[in-house]
Amino acid sequence: MLCKMLLIVFAFLSISPVFAQKSFSVSSPEKLISVEVTNDNNELRYMVKYKNEIIVNPSKMGIYFKGTSGSDFVNSIKVTKSENTSFKETWKPVWGYNSSIVNNYNSLMLYCDIKGEKMNVEFRVFEEGMAFRYLVEKKTRETVNLNDETPEVEITGEATEFIIAQEGKAFWQPLSKNFEEHFENRHKTTGIEKIDSCNTPLTIKLNNGIHMSIHEAALLNYSSTILVNKKQSNTLSSFLAPWPDGVAVKLKTGSFKTPWRTIQISKDAAGLINGAQMIMNLNDPCQIPNTSWIKPMKFNGVWWEMHLNLRSWYAGKVHGATTANTKKHIDFAAANGLQATLVEGWNTGWETFIGKEQFSYTQPYPDYDLQWLADYAKKKNVQLMSHHETGNNIPDYESQMEAAYSQMQNLGQHAVKTGYVGNSALLGTNYWHQGQRMVEHIQLSTETAAKYQVSIDPHETIKPTGICRTYPNLMSGEGVRGNEFNAWSDGNLPEHETILAFTRGLAGPMDYTPGVFDVLFKEGTRRRATGDAQEKTPITTRVHTTLSKQLALYVCLYSPLQMAADLPENYTGNKAFQFIKDVPVTFDETKVLAAEIGDYYTVARRNGKNWFVGGITDENPRTLKIDFGFLSPGKKYKAIIYGDSKLTEFEKNPSAYEIKTMEVTNKTSINWNVVKSGGVAISIFEK
Repeated sequence: MLCKMLLIVFAFLSISPVFAQKSFSVSSPEKLISVEVTNDNNELRYMVKYKNEIIVNPSKMGIYFKGTSGSDFVNSIKVTKSENTSFKETWKPVWGYNSSIVNNYNSLMLYCDIKGEKMNVEFRVFEEGMAFRYLVEKKTRETVNLNDETPEVEITGEATEFIIAQEGKAFWQPLSKNFEEHFENRHKTTGIEKIDSCNTPLTIKLNNGIHMSIHEAALLNYSSTILVNKKQSNTLSSFLAPWPDGVAVKLKTGSFKTPWRTIQISKDAAGLINGAQMIMNLNDPCQIPNTSWIKPMKFNGVWWEMHLNLRSWYAGKVHGATTANTKKHIDFAAANGLQATLVEGWNTGWETFIGKEQFSYTQPYPDYDLQWLADYAKKKNVQLMSHHETGNNIPDYESQMEAAYSQMQNLGQHAVKTGYVGNSALLGTNYWHQGQRMVEHIQLSTETAAKYQVSIDPHETIKPTGICRTYPNLMSGEGVRGNEFNAWSDGNLPEHETILAFTRGLAGPMDYTPGVFDVLFKEGTRRRATGDAQEKTPITTRVHTTLSKQLALYVCLYSPLQMAADLPENYTGNKAFQFIKDVPVTFDETKVLAAEIGDYYTVARRNGKNWFVGGITDENPRTLKIDFGFLSPGKKYKAIIYGDSKLTEFEKNPSAYEIKTMEVTNKTSINWNVVKSGGVAISIFEK
């Protein structure tokens, strides 16, 4: 399949000489959202309205550069010209939860003079939200020494603000207190005024019911944005994760463009999901000419057993990644229609983890026959999916990248899960995990992998910003407190997934690794694998959902790479596994049926003629009403419902479920009772 533009409908351009003009405006195509920009006192400020109601008060803009003129691009801005344009296209992604995407916006370009230097500020306003970015022309250092390697441009920060005009409830993820920032903290739910420093997306429900989410798009060659609360008038300011010397962004050229600063806006929570593809629309079109090798997949793997401490990542008597154990997982995948088997701990170097990591990404342990397993998987029509854990030793991984991806291509492996567990301070670098170094590394990894027809699924990584449109081999990623936290920590709260869909889920695909059926770890004690020995330890953790909620997550939390995370023996003979076998990983259409952030979420997705529904709740039992009005009129469908039953109980019997089959039409509606942290999943097949 080639990723391509299907249709350009129109483009309209108007240019206005501004001279003494001090205010400018641009609205969305249907006038739902408007942006007003002022240039008073040599400053730029923008204001955002939704249905003519102010939701972002006049907020400051600009960039701070290192040097004596560092504030000039904030306090010395003069607009010299403006342009208004309109644009509409329809394009087809390689994969996703909608098979056709409309990109429709009106834009405003402001041409600015800063004491003889030039900066443009571009605004785009969609029905789903607005975005802006800075485009700097030929900005240079005040002192240039051609004999050193000092970057031509050094940015110390941005003046960008988001002054929220009303009070409201915020759903936000706090920063870690050190460089080990993997976007894996729990989300908090507070008033806006109680936000401290947080990652994006930051999602807010204003007191008037309007929903908004602040994020960024097209994050390339730059540092990630963090929001800092100034503790006055709901003012959130942009903070760029710095290099160890305090500089935020180092660029080799004086002409550059920043990532887009984005605000999604909707009348309700459902609209945020429906408008989330605005983030992808702000990225460049696909740059991979032939994308036929990029395959959405469901996979199992040698993974969960290590998180349960049943096996070890490194070699020894209880090593997980052995030839025999991997063959067992491949056989299970082949027998159940899974397209791939992931294997962690197959490559040498795990004895160095965590510390001065020195992995090989081509050399397997002696008990893992890589060539034989790749050939065996191919015969079984299953792809062998490797794992490359770096321990955050980015330079070492980059030095081996070409060899690793080349080997994968030769073995017929077209997907890799990469990992960045670890604190860069242990390696003596002190890079912020969401700083420019990591951003550029993921960019390099994505582009290099594409050369060898390899898709990547980065874990412990930066947040997604829609780059998957440009490089669809960047298929999924973690950047989230995933399901594995339930295996060895105090776990994820019952409300967790009902928040994720409207925060991290708005940024892009999420490899949450759902599908755990043995939610109470039934053995009662756990074996702790230590390489050459095992010890019995009491189980003090659990998965904080019901089995039915684990099924619903395949629909609620989208990813084109979805793992059947549990052990094969926990699926064997369990009729609920049929839903995992049936549910697709790419869809043609998505409709949110009901949602309240942090409480409940029900969504329907279509693949061809068939639909799949997922509904989940927080810590409160509730009745989920499912209206099948999204089905085609006049058609009859067979619905197979997998949901919490009368026997399901969160504390003592969370794996209980019932399966109900019924005929439905677009006039059918049902009420399904779900328990604490419960759910319901439905497969709907046209008759």
